[in-house]
Amino acid sequence: MANIAILGIKGAHLDKEERDKAFETIVMIHDKFQIPNLKLMTMKTPHGGINAMVESFIQTNKVKHELYSFGKTLEDWKESSKLLAENCDVLFVLTTGIKKEKCHHCFDFTHETTGGCFAMKRAKELGKQTKLIIL
Repeated sequence: MANIAILGIKGAHLDKEERDKAFETIVMIHDKFQIPNLKLMTMKTPHGGINAMVESFIQTNKVKHELYSFGKTLEDWKESSKLLAENCDVLFVLTTGIKKEKCHHCFDFTHETTGGCFAMKRAKELGKQTKLIIL
C-alpha cells in the first residue's frame, strides 16, 4: 500500500494559473504512484484550495482515499495533521511563492504559509519522504 498525502495552500491565495498548475501537479503525483494499492490522503477543509482540489480529483476519478477532518478548533486541526503525517508514506505540500505571509512552519522564507507545512514538519520528524512544491 502506498499512502500518498497531498496538502496545500488555501484557495483564496491561488490565481487561475496557479490553480491550473496545482491540478496538473495533483494528476502528475497520482500518475507517478499509479500502483494497485495507491491511496490518496488529504484533509477536508472549509478553505478550498489544494485540499479541495485533491478531494475533487479523488471523487471524479474514484481513487482510493482517506480524508482527515479539519475539526472545529486549532487543536483538532493539529491532531488531524499529525495523524495524517503518521499514516502517510509520502507527503506533498503545494504552495506558492510568498504573497502575503512567509511560512512560519518552515522558516526558509521561500514560500507562502500553509498548514500543510505543519504536517510536513511532523512527517519529516518521523522519517517520511516529503516534497514541497512551489507553484
